[in-house]
Amino acid sequence: MYFLINELSFANQFSDTYDVDQGMDTLKNILQELKFLRDLKLITHQGLGDRELYSEFTVRDWLRSYSSKRDKDRDFLILFSSFLKNKCISETLDEEFKNGLYYWECYFNEVNHFSSSLAGAAYLEGNLVSIQKSGTFDTPLLTVHFKRNEEAKERICIHNLYEVDHARKLRPQFIYHPKHDLLGHWHNATPMNLNSDEAQEALEQSVPYVGHTQRFSLYKDTFYEFKSDNSGGYHGYPVDESKVPSDIRKLLADL
Repeated sequence: MYFLINELSFANQFSDTYDVDQGMDTLKNILQELKFLRDLKLITHQGLGDRELYSEFTVRDWLRSYSSKRDKDRDFLILFSSFLKNKCISETLDEEFKNGLYYWECYFNEVNHFSSSLAGAAYLEGNLVSIQKSGTFDTPLLTVHFKRNEEAKERICIHNLYEVDHARKLRPQFIYHPKHDLLGHWHNATPMNLNSDEAQEALEQSVPYVGHTQRFSLYKDTFYEFKSDNSGGYHGYPVDESKVPSDIRKLLADL
């Protein structure tokens, strides 16, 4: 799943470095929440570093300032630095030429942002991660009109994350189901031997069974199957290794 740091949302909205640090801290917390997604792909636009946060103070300036702080989060520093080096949407779109993408437009508020993470999110069916207080991008759903090659323009809605809760809601949620109760489980239903916190942790470590609604996890040397309720929730129970698809077993063993 693609998440694109929205460089367009870094737009002179802050007053000083303290104000910037507060916004960047929210961005950091959003990215920390996204780490729970197994198929996460984070990229941005190569112009992110040159975007101004306030007058003559760019993202690159902030990065230099942040890197000199004693209390910096080193993982966040390394991740953010990588955005400015080798995680750019232009490289990803360049690779798409082999799939027949030669020309594209992306209109938002009647402006063609064809060279942006916004266009990348539309093409890759991804999500945007915007920094707070951007004004234009302080809305959880963005509508663009996207056109590729000679096709007609297509109306696309893009999820936009700018608050921590937006990212937190993307986590799969374990929902207790009485049929798998450890002591009073239903007939022919396997009891769940994990408490709710453990089950949530196992679910967050699970991988999807592509083409199906289940997810599988290898947690504390036991395989678990989680089934979707089609509303973002999952109930689960332990399963024998033989019940786990072979490709899923291999994937879990490699994690």
